[in-house]
Amino acid sequence: MDINGYEVKAWSNATSGEIAIGIKNGKQYILKKYNVAYKPHEGCSAKLKAIKEKEFNRFIERRLQINRATASVKDPTVVCVSDSFVYENMLVEVSEFLTGVMDTGRVSRLPVDVKIEAIKSAFRAIALMHSATVIHSDIKPGNLLFVREGSAVSARVIDFDNSYMLSEKSTIKAIGGDNFYVAPEAQIAGPCGSPSREKLDLKSDVFSLALTLYEYFTGKKFDTGVKGVTEPWQVIIAGGKLKVGNEVPEPLRTIFEKMLEAEPNDRFSAREAYDIMCGTASVSVAIPSVSATSDASVPKTAPTASASAASAARGSGKLVDPDDGLPSDIPWPEDGIEFVPETFSAKGFVSVARKMDSVSRERYYKVETTRGFCRNLKKEQLMALGCARPATSAAAMPLKTATAVAPSKPVESVPDTKHHDHVADPSVARYATRCEVCEPWEGDPIEFDVDALTGFGFVKVERTSGDRKDYKLSYGKNVTVKSSKKCVEEGYAKPVVLAPPRSLAVKDCGENVLWEGDKGTIDPEVVKKLSIIRIVRCEVDGRKRYRIEAEKTSAYYNPEAVLDYSSLRMLGIIKD
Repeated sequence: MDINGYEVKAWSNATSGEIAIGIKNGKQYILKKYNVAYKPHEGCSAKLKAIKEKEFNRFIERRLQINRATASVKDPTVVCVSDSFVYENMLVEVSEFLTGVMDTGRVSRLPVDVKIEAIKSAFRAIALMHSATVIHSDIKPGNLLFVREGSAVSARVIDFDNSYMLSEKSTIKAIGGDNFYVAPEAQIAGPCGSPSREKLDLKSDVFSLALTLYEYFTGKKFDTGVKGVTEPWQVIIAGGKLKVGNEVPEPLRTIFEKMLEAEPNDRFSAREAYDIMCGTASVSVAIPSVSATSDASVPKTAPTASASAASAARGSGKLVDPDDGLPSDIPWPEDGIEFVPETFSAKGFVSVARKMDSVSRERYYKVETTRGFCRNLKKEQLMALGCARPATSAAAMPLKTATAVAPSKPVESVPDTKHHDHVADPSVARYATRCEVCEPWEGDPIEFDVDALTGFGFVKVERTSGDRKDYKLSYGKNVTVKSSKKCVEEGYAKPVVLAPPRSLAVKDCGENVLWEGDKGTIDPEVVKKLSIIRIVRCEVDGRKRYRIEAEKTSAYYNPEAVLDYSSLRMLGIIKD
């Protein structure tokens, strides 16, 4: 259906109304329809119409005020409303559709230095929002998102449904938010004009922000440490104090605790927290050094400076480059392994570097994929992936071939038997146990990469039971849910590039034109890169498909190749 120029398929229920994904000019947006106030319908009594019109106009005015304030920030970290209109007698607001969003589990597994930079961007985002005197009132993992941009991760603040201006704190009717994250002063705020409203200010968001970022950093909700008390604000109301454990390194631990103070005036503001993380703060409390979080590098020729930097890094808990005078792209000498360049390329890894946890002193290897994802793998995981093997010589050689981008032509996986020559080593045993995988959902043009799943520590892949056709990946007692697209992007699966049709009774229906209902356009650059001559619409067993005709020299040459729409998108042939 067309709604004010946005192509919308269906609405789904959400807080305060309904949401939908709309497409306009080939770009996706989120549409939010509010049902908390509505324009009166024709035919109602004059008295009721006057009351409802007044309520609706007041609601519109408040939303416009908040939308103007957030738009004044003019920063991508604050996702503001880009369009609004009345539809079915209710207000509809339109905002950007975010891609590359990471859940708390994925963020918590990032390297510590990447998480620190992401959290700094969150402090900055909330500080910018507060500079417009907007109190969000509902900061939680669902409304403070982290998105991946290349190898970086940064914050996005969304959903200002419960927000209000600082000047409104005494007059707004109700204070909203998720109970777990709401600050204690907001939990006990009385009715409009009551003295308890005076404690509400920008620092109420700061309390919620600390709990939210703790969850992103650790992958778990904040534990109050008090038996029978599950929600942090309850500890404060009872006269207690919230403490952050050693799972969060300094200076972040101290910052979180200061943000969780009982009295709003005692809390750090988002700007103060950001300045501390950047090393530019001028606060009057003792705070551990943050020099390790800066971008300054220490010359390896200066042992004293190096030792100082290592000491600072241990205080921050970040992964650091080892300062042992050896190139970072060779294996740790103590590991007694050598890299297998051809397997690195086959797995889509483009670089590898040695890293050490500055706290535990554990040795890691940071590998980067062709899609920009970085992972910290142990020696045993590299061996289970077939990317490393016991060294055949005493000399440690750098992995020169792994620093080049893997070829675009698909590379066959190394046979399974090649990965398990090392099984006798007990330290590799748990990674050598093959991951059990299910058959992909019908229509998902992927096949799971058992080697990659095994090396990344997964033990089982199952189909999910809900309406969405996703996959549940298990590792130990934990699970994560991924779509087929994410499985491919993160290296857990490979796209099935070409598959023969189930019936050769193919009916041509035109060249280089998408079927009606298939959105997007064919990307000529990708077509050229894949050496595709033309793409023809066709029907196979009555289903809408596309026949790919490629040059004989192309890796995609197959005279009988027929793909569905989702396969074309996964290959990048179709773009929005």
